[in-house]
Amino acid sequence: MLGMYLTTAFNFLTSTTPTPKTMTEGMTGIWTGLTSALWKVKKGITNILPEIMVFLGEA
Repeated sequence: MLGMYLTTAFNFLTSTTPTPKTMTEGMTGIWTGLTSALWKVKKGITNILPEIMVFLGEA
């Protein structure tokens, strides 16, 4: 998981794509990335939740 974040950060810092020219473009990029990250967290929690419930039921 950490490797994925480090790879993303490295790719971001070394990318040759032009930086956003306006504040709106920059904010759109930030919100798009944040939404994507939160969606992945939600999917991860949804996938593991049944296992947690079974574990708590057995405890």
